[in-house]
Amino acid sequence: MNNAKIRLIAAVFGLFFMAAALIADDKSATKSKKPENYGAKPTLTTPPLSLLQIAKEKNTGKYIRLSAQVDEVCQSMGCWLIVKEGDIMLRIKTKDHNFFVPKNIAGRTVIVEGIVEEQIIAEELARHYAEDAGKTAEEIEAIRGEQKELSMIASSIAVMP
Repeated sequence: MNNAKIRLIAAVFGLFFMAAALIADDKSATKSKKPENYGAKPTLTTPPLSLLQIAKEKNTGKYIRLSAQVDEVCQSMGCWLIVKEGDIMLRIKTKDHNFFVPKNIAGRTVIVEGIVEEQIIAEELARHYAEDAGKTAEEIEAIRGEQKELSMIASSIAVMP
């Protein structure tokens, strides 16, 4: 065989292996585009509400589906997260501490199913949450008195890719 044929065969094999690697990489990327599910299997099929819709409409005591962006996560166990939309904040707690979410999901979108509550939390609990969130000592000390907050007890949390 002459050098030209050897080069041609080597080039064909090289292209073949590059194409196979690209296809394998594309398949792994497709797999990672599925949401990461925590807690119970989702049961609602209705489109998720936004945080603004939940705050506007009286949803207290209702089992709803929410889509929002994560702002903070409990850095101790991953047992709660905070979602925000403009000035509206909602603390999402996992039902009965039966499941936890990764601590590094701030900035990601979640779809959550659970019951919406409006609660008054004691200063001590508000400080505990601030400590779990990794706030500074000054930020924790600045918390004074009871705090009113919108919250949700989540039975299912899906973290979107």
